[in-house]
Amino acid sequence: MDEQPEGDIDEPDPSDPDATFAAVVDLLESWDSPRTHNTTAARHLRDHLDRGLNDDDSPVWTRDIVERRRGSSSADLIINGEIGVKLVGRAGSADHSDLTVVLRLLAERHNYLAIYWLDTSPAETDHRRNVERGTSTTQLGLKQLEFVRGPSAGSGPTEVGWSRVGLAGVGRPLFVGLLSVLGAGIATWLFVRSSGLSRAFLFVTAGVFLLSVVLGVFLTSH
Repeated sequence: MDEQPEGDIDEPDPSDPDATFAAVVDLLESWDSPRTHNTTAARHLRDHLDRGLNDDDSPVWTRDIVERRRGSSSADLIINGEIGVKLVGRAGSADHSDLTVVLRLLAERHNYLAIYWLDTSPAETDHRRNVERGTSTTQLGLKQLEFVRGPSAGSGPTEVGWSRVGLAGVGRPLFVGLLSVLGAGIATWLFVRSSGLSRAFLFVTAGVFLLSVVLGVFLTSH
């Protein structure tokens, strides 16, 4: 039986932090984050990263270690001791300066940093962009820095917008149109059967009624 050359023996290679960070970013981009508190979201994300980075049958010495941390000035998750993942709920103007300080503190503890925006509402868009544009790897002394938003960011507004368009664009005009035709028919019938001041009074009353309905529908739709 031939002996296997010593150089051909498979040995576990040390983890490549650049490749691991790229894998973490990919997993963050594919993660459908729950709309919950940061602590609960961090627990879900830890399971997601652990499953994505490690196989069930991987040897212990080749596994990527995903740890949870707590505290406003610490990363929510740490991978292999040098990759930090921070979940950010808000990025409003009042939170901008605090978030900048937190990013600097995280950069002192980790070589790689990924920021995941939990709040992806349109109202926060400008503040998120200000944070991203005002932060760089060189400025923080990091090897790599990524800001990530999940795939669920645009699903909510689209569904709500469709329902509102369907109701406001079809239902309300149809309702107003039917009331207008009905009101005009009643006013015409009363006008023909009445005379003098009675006609004028009924005509004005019907007009006020229709105007009130139209204004009411318009105000409730805004």
